[in-house]
Amino acid sequence: GGLYLIGLVTIFAMLAIVAFAIISRYYHSVFLDEGYLNMVIPATRKSFLNSKIISSSFWFLMSGIVAWLCVVISVILPTILYDTGLMSAAIEAIVAEMGISKDDIAFGITAVLIKLLISAVGLIKDVMVIITAITVGATVVKQFKILFSALIYFVIVFFEELFVDFSELLIHGVTVNHSWLTLIFDSLFELLVIAAVYAAAYFCSLYILEKKFNID
Repeated sequence: GGLYLIGLVTIFAMLAIVAFAIISRYYHSVFLDEGYLNMVIPATRKSFLNSKIISSSFWFLMSGIVAWLCVVISVILPTILYDTGLMSAAIEAIVAEMGISKDDIAFGITAVLIKLLISAVGLIKDVMVIITAITVGATVVKQFKILFSALIYFVIVFFEELFVDFSELLIHGVTVNHSWLTLIFDSLFELLVIAAVYAAAYFCSLYILEKKFNID
């Protein structure tokens, strides 16, 4: 149990380090001395911003994949390999006791896979929100820019989650009907919200880089 806890803490620490590295690199490459060199590069503001998004998203996604692999290797895989026969019997007993059908199992597996896909897309959106928070924070205040940027990020994430939860509550009510139609609708709705937040953050950063720094 203790080793599992240490492993999970290590995984979250790794993700936090990668996020901090993304923040540090973007901030230094735009708002400090390195930024002055980047501003004279003959590249459009879109290509400049897109390069930051692509590189940051790549490392964030890679860290997320590594984190999932660590969870599978350190927690799930040993449990399955510990006693396959016993695990199979236990799973069959639980399935029989709860009256779970093969369709329910297929639904559950599909829901998990869709959730993983949405999480991956959400990571890219989070990178964009981080970049926007830094861009806004570094141009609005003169001191405590990183802290102000962090505040902007958490405010955006809070209201995004609040909007999604409130919308789902209005649509489904307190009791959620776990059906294929509900799964598809909720997944598309989440992706639509992610796309809207990403687009708003992207054009906000693009506008600031164009007007404030004039990097064309």
